[in-house]
Formats: sequence, C-alpha cells, structure tokens
Amino acid sequence: MSDTTARPGPDPREGKGRDGRRLGRGNAVIREKAQGPRSRTVRAEQAGARGARAKLAAGLLLAGLAATGPGGARAADYPLRPGDVLEVAVLGAPEIARSVPVEADGTAWFPAIGAVEAAGSSLGALRQRVTEAYVGMVPAGSAPDGQPRFITANEVYVGVREYRPVYVSGDVVAATTVPFRPGLTARRALAQAGTGTARPRDTAGAAEQLRAAAVELGRVNARVWSLKRLLGTDQPGDYRAILVDDSPTLREIAESARAMVDARERERAREKTRLDEAIARAKGRIAALLAQKTSEEEGRALDDETVAEVRRLFERGSPLAPAARLAEVRRAALASASRVLEIDVALENTRSELAGLEAQAADLESGASSETWSALADALAEAQEKAARLAAARAPAGLVGDDYVVAILRDGAELGAEAGSDPELFPGDVIEARRIGGNGASAALGQ
Repeated sequence: MSDTTARPGPDPREGKGRDGRRLGRGNAVIREKAQGPRSRTVRAEQAGARGARAKLAAGLLLAGLAATGPGGARAADYPLRPGDVLEVAVLGAPEIARSVPVEADGTAWFPAIGAVEAAGSSLGALRQRVTEAYVGMVPAGSAPDGQPRFITANEVYVGVREYRPVYVSGDVVAATTVPFRPGLTARRALAQAGTGTARPRDTAGAAEQLRAAAVELGRVNARVWSLKRLLGTDQPGDYRAILVDDSPTLREIAESARAMVDARERERAREKTRLDEAIARAKGRIAALLAQKTSEEEGRALDDETVAEVRRLFERGSPLAPAARLAEVRRAALASASRVLEIDVALENTRSELAGLEAQAADLESGASSETWSALADALAEAQEKAARLAAARAPAGLVGDDYVVAILRDGAELGAEAGSDPELFPGDVIEARRIGGNGASAALGQ
C-alpha cells in the first residue's frame, strides 16, 4: 500500500516506484520514500501511537531475550549455526511473524527481506541487521485512514525460537540428544540423558536391561549360525557367538539352534536320497528310450526297404505285389516312423526332468538358494543392531557424585573439564562422559 498524496509515488502494479526503489514481497510492505513536509506531517501525527507501541515492543523484546539467550553474559558469544530456529515479529504486521530456520548454507529467509547471512553471527548482530532492514517499511493494511505507518526499530523483534540440541554420549545408558535451554550445564544434560546419581533400583534395572540385550543378540546370532551352516559357510566362532554371556537362556538358545540345524540336515539328507533315486530312474528311462529308439529306427529302415521293393514289383505289374500289399507295407512304415517320434518326445521330457532333478540336487548340496542368502543378510544386519544395543546396555547406567569427567566438543574442538565440574553448555555441544569410580550399575554388573 502506498501514500495517497498527489506526489509521485510507487506504482504497486509495476513492482517498483517511479524513482526506481524496490517494493516489498507481494506488496505486503514497501520502503519509505521521502516526500517532503507531507511525510513529516504523517509521521508527526502517528508519533503518539508509535510511542505506546514502542513500549510494548520493547517489553516483548526484553522478554524474548530473557527466555532465549544461551545464558548470562555468554549469550553474546554464541554464534548462530545451521539447525537453530529463529523467529521474527513486527508489531502491527502479523503477516511477517513466523519461524525462520538457519539453513544448511548458513542463511535465514526473512519475509520481505529475503536471505540473510545468519551462521556465525551473534543474535545481537543479526537482530540489528534485520531490524535495520525492516525500519522504514510500511506494513500491509496499516493505513485504514489512508496514511502510511512506518515500522520503527522498537517494533521489530528477532529472537531464537529453538536452539540446536546438546548431544550426550560415552558412559551413559544410550547416546541421546538433550534439548538446549538457557543455563543448561553438563550435569543437567547428563541427568536428562538418563545418568546422574545411581540408586539401587537403577542398578537392578540396568542389569535386567543388559540381560535382555544379551538374549536378543544371542538369538539373532543363533539364526546367523544356522543359516551359515545350511549354506556351508559357517566358522567355529559363529556358534560360540551365540553364548554372549554365560546364562541358561543363551545355552538353551544355542542348543535349540543346533537341534534345529541337525533336524534340517537330516531332512536334507532324506531329500538328497530321494533326488538321487529320482535321477537314477530318469537316467534309466533315458537309456531304455534310447535303446527302443535304436530298435525302432532299424525296424523303420527295414520297412522303408520293403515299401521300396513292393513299389518296384507293383510298377512292373508283378502278381507278387498287388495294390493291397503295397498299402499294407506303407502302413507298417508309417507306424514305425510314428513310434520313433513318440520316443523322441519321451526322451526330451525325461531329459528335461533329469535336468530339473540335478539342479535341485545341486542347490540342496550347497544350500545356495536365494531365499537363504537373503535371510542371512537380514540376520547379519540385525545382529549388528543388537550388538550396538548390548554395548549401550553394558555402558555404566549411573554416574555417582563427582566420580566422572566430561569432555565437551564445540565446533570440532575439545574443551576439557575437571572431575566434578559442571560447565555451562552451548547449543550443539557434544558431551562425552567417562566414569572414574563409584558404585554404579557397571560395577554391579561386573563390567
């Protein structure tokens, strides 16, 4: 929306003013254009209203700073990074208010401004740049009386809606992320990640979790060994891998797996015997058919000779070769030829059957069916997942008092911390906790 005075002004249909200055996106806001005394009069008439709004905006800004800064005097030190989510609001311009993520390329897109370099900047520096870009714009629908209302610095709020999380690993129940909040310290992050002071019930729970994870891995390892045994690719260590620890449950799983494999091998032996017998029978039929074919071909040759001799006698008019005799020998020759063709068909069918039986026998011998290989690949992948879970369960489930040290990785650099210290964290920090003593779950489990 533009100033309604008769002075030359921007033309909304063209996307820029006659003096060449840029309009805001979608005509929602436009840049201030100096229009002499008339503009100063408009601003003077709105001064009172802007003063009240400025007080309200200042209160909103201070509240946002108190709620979103990384903490105390260190807030100015935190450089924004991809993954942080900003928010922008302008008093009297609800169409501008929204969340603004810092993208992977380090930019953040603000309505009517566009992409702004955010990564590496402090919140204060970015707030100043964005505020300066908005000052002098006119919010859409802000002039019901036909007079524009210009945005002032105190009406612009830029804050952080959500920081990058803190990552916790090392001697914890499982690696995890902790949402960043102002004032978050290493000790609080470890407590939220499932560590902190260990209690007797924590030790018992961790021991049960460890046993369950061991049983899950042992069960998957049993399936891996069974499939490898059927494929003929098993190694001695594959069976021992079932016994992740010495427990009756895992011993029972190992014994059951061996019994199942033994049963399958007996079944495979019976199937091999059946296939061998079927192959022998097929070969016997082929041999018999070949012998029969040889005999029939010899008979057909004799029949052909007989037909030729009778035809010569018939053509000479010999009484020894009447027409009836010629027809009879022709029928005999045709019958012989038909039997040879039937034998050829039977031979082809039997040879095809033999090929199928031999292929089944080869697959049975190697166990190399595509389904078995596919099942083995799935089982190996699952075994890796279960092994990772077991490793996490074996990590200490509790950190007692000051009996641990933490290392903090920030932007690729390691920041050490002494035992018992409780350093304040920044968004995106990586905490690695290492236990140096105490009576937590690891000691109870003998780890």
